[in-house]
Amino acid sequence: MVEAKRYQYAVIGGGAAGLSLVYNLIKEDVLNAEHRLVLVDPEIKKGHDHTWCFWEKGHGPFESIVQHTWSHLNLHSHHEDLALPLNKYRYKTIFSNDFYDHVNRIIGDNPYVDRLVTVAEQIEVGESEISFTADGQPYRAAWGFSSLFNDVDLRGPKHISQVGNRQKLVDKYQLKAPYLDQHFRGWFIQTHEDIFDPDWATLMDFRTDQPKGETRFFYVLPISPNRALVEMAIFSNEVWPISRFDQVIEEYIHKYWTPKGSYEVYHTEDGLIPMTTHAFPQRQGRLLFIGLRGNQGRPSTGYAFYNMQGRLSELAKRMKENPEKLEMPRPWPRRHLLYDATLLRILEREIMPGAQVFMDLFRQNPTDRLLAFLNGETNFGAELKLMSSTRIRTFAPGFVRELLAY
Repeated sequence: MVEAKRYQYAVIGGGAAGLSLVYNLIKEDVLNAEHRLVLVDPEIKKGHDHTWCFWEKGHGPFESIVQHTWSHLNLHSHHEDLALPLNKYRYKTIFSNDFYDHVNRIIGDNPYVDRLVTVAEQIEVGESEISFTADGQPYRAAWGFSSLFNDVDLRGPKHISQVGNRQKLVDKYQLKAPYLDQHFRGWFIQTHEDIFDPDWATLMDFRTDQPKGETRFFYVLPISPNRALVEMAIFSNEVWPISRFDQVIEEYIHKYWTPKGSYEVYHTEDGLIPMTTHAFPQRQGRLLFIGLRGNQGRPSTGYAFYNMQGRLSELAKRMKENPEKLEMPRPWPRRHLLYDATLLRILEREIMPGAQVFMDLFRQNPTDRLLAFLNGETNFGAELKLMSSTRIRTFAPGFVRELLAY
């Protein structure tokens, strides 16, 4: 029998969450000769497969690889235009290829991290360790961390598309919480003329069809006067084919930005994010879940990168202070999950149009208050002010229903 290789920590999954955890463990000096780590993923991520956006005050831990920063936001509907200064916040974007290069270099230089470019199989959780095999070799670790999708978590896009529609999905997994898919497609374009203002990002543009069962919007992120990401996002449970996205994106660019033929598409991206307040497990014994698997995305928006970094940084600090008793930081306060459940249920049941919900929120609140709320950084007093700015007759009964349901 082949003897198992032993580690203190095993990180299974080398995407944004897994790499971020290892990065934070290195940053906090958690790893050493007695506390080694093994990172397992079938590939070493390198390319531009994601664009992560977030807002924060001041300089963050990845400031050196921020691709662009915006100081103002636009929002549009068929009836209204909002122009909002960000005041103390800045809206930022990071390209995944820059993130991968930066973090992989730091991980590669650390002598206490071993990397397995393969699949972790036969993962088992015991009372005092986790075990798995990789290429036929057994491994054991005192603690494990996984960002891999689990079938019963319904976090995997393949399971969402196989089920076909939301009702069957909810019935199959007996979810009480609201559930919407956020699916998106983006074009990076270069125009022949300078048409963009790099200080202004269009966060939500609802000037497109808003049929029953869907909330659709565009966002436009100028990187230079003639380069921008133009992306369409849809909150619904019917996933579009790529060809349909491309047709609508082309029509939008032509109508609101520049004529057809006056630009080139030099990169594209697409994806799907589950939006739900369902309480997915935070751990299974000594196996802790991170990333979207660990509920680290904001249910009402799908934003995950900023919150994930904060939670994993806090986890690394806890591991340094007490390596024998690990507790995953709570991703969101319970009251925030109730706010999000109320909003998602309103959208899911089409009680109010999504365009109206979001335009109202940004019109009625100082931008700093709303962005702080979406980051989970507000106190209860600020949240009361924000809630009082909504349509009380719609939101208050919904909030009470969600409070009584959980």
